Parts: sequence; structure tokens; C-alpha cells
Amino acid sequence: AETLGCHLMAFLGERYPAALEKYKITEVPQGEEEEDPAAYESYDGFPLAVAADGQAGDDDCINIRWSQNPVEVLEYGPEFCRCLHLASGRTLDILTDYLYEEGGVTRAEDCTDHKIALRPGDVVSVVRRTSRGALVKRDGLSGWYTGRLLPAPPDAKPYFSSLNV
Repeated sequence: AETLGCHLMAFLGERYPAALEKYKITEVPQGEEEEDPAAYESYDGFPLAVAADGQAGDDDCINIRWSQNPVEVLEYGPEFCRCLHLASGRTLDILTDYLYEEGGVTRAEDCTDHKIALRPGDVVSVVRRTSRGALVKRDGLSGWYTGRLLPAPPDAKPYFSSLNV
């Protein structure tokens, strides 16, 4: 499989051949049949806990990321604000301290209203505890958990993943 870097080099070579010459790259390397796919590893160091209760997940959710983060605050609250996400037209509750103003526009830090699916005994990373539950991570996914959280055993490991693309 070709890596993103190879795609970028091919693009530069086709559109900006001088860029390859400037960096003394004379050709774009061809991928080999046995080439390993691109890979990366990730780690989070949030405190660990164990889900005491099961919770079904939801598929009807939104993830707000920096590239499309303007929101309109519909109702202010001390912990959460009811907001309209301008890019999607969706209404959701966002942690009040995740909101900020930039260039006269109210924006939200990366956030979600996703309700994460968990089974009793699942180990999660706890990003934030609130009066409505906890924002947690498991298997690379962030979401809200409204069940009880128990202390993680001493041998619990933080989430660590390697991803091959």
C-alpha cells in the first residue's frame, strides 16, 4: 500500500516539479508489493476507571472538530450550554468551558454528544467527570457515559493502540 507521503510526493512531482529538484528528490519512489501499510501508535494518559454498568451506544451523534467549530449559544448554563452547531444545524449541549470567542465568533473546542457503548467491566480513560456523567475514551473513541465508574485495578493499562492504514 502507498503511504500518504508517496501521494504527496506524486502530487508535488506532477504539479510542482521544481519542488522535487529543490530537495534533491529526483523521482517519486514506487511502492513495493510487500510494502507494509502506513502505521502509527497512539497513547492517552488520562486516569483509568472501570464501567460498572452497561450502556448502549448511539449512532445519531455529532463530533465537532476545529475545522468546523462555530456555534451559537442558545442557552447558557454553569456547566453546559445548549448550542447550535452552525455547520450541521444540530443542537447539542457543550461544556461551558469548551466555548471561546475568536474573531467575534463563538467556537467550541473538540467535543461530541456521542453516547459510548460500554459493557460492565470495560476499562475506560476518564477525560472529564460532570454532573451528567463522564466523558470517557475506549478503543480510540470518545463519548459520554452515564453509568457508575469504579476505581481501576492497579494492573489496568491505559489505552494504547497501533493502527495500520
